[in-house]
Order: sequence, then structure tokens, then C-alpha cells
Amino acid sequence: MVRFFYDYLFILLDILPPEQVEKPIDVFVDFSQGKEYTKFIIKQIEGFKDLNLAIGDRLTSHTEILVSNCVVPRFKGKQIVWKNPPAPSDWEVFGDSIVQVKKERLLNRDMKILEYTGE
Repeated sequence: MVRFFYDYLFILLDILPPEQVEKPIDVFVDFSQGKEYTKFIIKQIEGFKDLNLAIGDRLTSHTEILVSNCVVPRFKGKQIVWKNPPAPSDWEVFGDSIVQVKKERLLNRDMKILEYTGE
């Protein structure tokens, strides 16, 4: 019985694009080393297509993760600062940040459900 559950689950995940299952995480990438370096990092991030990321072309109020080589003081989301080309440990921090944003979304959703139901 459990096997059928997972078979159907993976069939659905294969058919449905990730953005229909959950809202993509908005990421903005901007490095002062220039447009080509920024494009290079974006291409690497796009390799994480299973994480359901939307890479924006500008920093907005919807941006959840900023990847740059400098800190943006007014930005309220997660900031990942890479002064040098990213090492494996930097990519681990990036992945951990994605997981943390997803956990925060679930927690916020659960809190809204609790408020709605009055529990």
C-alpha cells in the first residue's frame, strides 16, 4: 500500500511543475564584478531547478534571498555574501538558506491556519 502512495506521489511530481505545488523562492543575484560574473553565478543557481527558485532581475519587496558580494543594509530577507567565487561550503550555506526559507513559510502557514481556526 505504501509503495502505491509513493508511486502516485512521484507521478504527480513528475507531471506538475514545482511552482504549482508551492510558490517559488524569489532570489536576486548581483555582484559588483560585472554582469558576466553575475550571469555565471545565476547559471549555477539555475542548476538547482528542483529547489523551485525564481531568479529576479531586480531587488524587490518580494525577494527572499539576496546573493551578492556586499551587504545591502535595508534588505530584510536572507543575505548570502560571497567575496570570492563560491566554494562547496558556500553552496551548502545557499542550500541551507533555501531550506530555512521553506521552513519559515510552513511555520507562517501553520500559524495562519491556527489563527483562522481559533486554536
